[in-house]
Amino acid sequence: MKRIKYPFFISLLFFLICCGDTTQKEQIHPEGLAKQSISIHPRGDSPYVDVHVEGLEGKVTLQMPELVSDRDHRLVYAFSNLEKGIQWQRQSGGEWLSYWRQEGLAFYELVATPESDGLRIDWTIKNLSSKTWFYSAGTVCMRSHEAPLFFDPTLERTYLHAEDRWIALQDVVRNPGNLWFLPPGKEPCNLMRPLIEKGNWSVVDSIQPDEAIMAILSSDGRWVLAQAWHEARYMISNTGLDRMYACTDVSPFLGDIAPGQTVRIRGKIYIFRGGLDDLVIQYKADLKNKKINRIY
Repeated sequence: MKRIKYPFFISLLFFLICCGDTTQKEQIHPEGLAKQSISIHPRGDSPYVDVHVEGLEGKVTLQMPELVSDRDHRLVYAFSNLEKGIQWQRQSGGEWLSYWRQEGLAFYELVATPESDGLRIDWTIKNLSSKTWFYSAGTVCMRSHEAPLFFDPTLERTYLHAEDRWIALQDVVRNPGNLWFLPPGKEPCNLMRPLIEKGNWSVVDSIQPDEAIMAILSSDGRWVLAQAWHEARYMISNTGLDRMYACTDVSPFLGDIAPGQTVRIRGKIYIFRGGLDDLVIQYKADLKNKKINRIY
């Protein structure tokens, strides 16, 4: 029988189809991550927002915001003056705008915009009081216990970025609980100290985050959830085996805010199919492009 000869490029194509890598992996497109549908649902006039993602069981709940504080006081707080009275408005582009005001204290406006890789947060805060807010910060509480793939009470899949790498909290924490992590140069503010002295909370000093980002990898290794800002005053992990609850917070640092002064920051809740390497790429790109930033 006469042997049939194939042109080289046809043989090469046949080899790649039959013998190439058959594993499938989510790829990052030049314009962003793989497209997915993300929707948000505010709960009435409260700060609670439920985030649903196509293909992901359950939901991630945000207290947006939970807190605006200075060194000594909870100025705007979800469990006191922020329990109700928040105005939510759906915008024509699919984003949600919320605002709240208390004369003589504070005003904020917050816009949450669904994107292909999560939720962009634009947050404007104004000091309406007669006193400077020293060493101030905000907090968006990110609760993951109602998303089964992300619930991580042992902290084996919850990560901080330190020493130029991802570090699982399980490797640096003896027991889960109410934990604070302080970046280099940051100190516990005065409103934290009574909780530390009572033993209700503790500061983990064996690790100092070098980026303002905290992440959870899903139990199947195919999804990542994270919160990221330009700079953090502190970070929080609050969970445990004895309770069906988990929150992970990165508290954006605002510095000193004088009476009448306004600050505006932009952060991100990442939720996408991918891993920690993908997250680092996207986070660094967003920092470079000022999609995560202190605007003024």
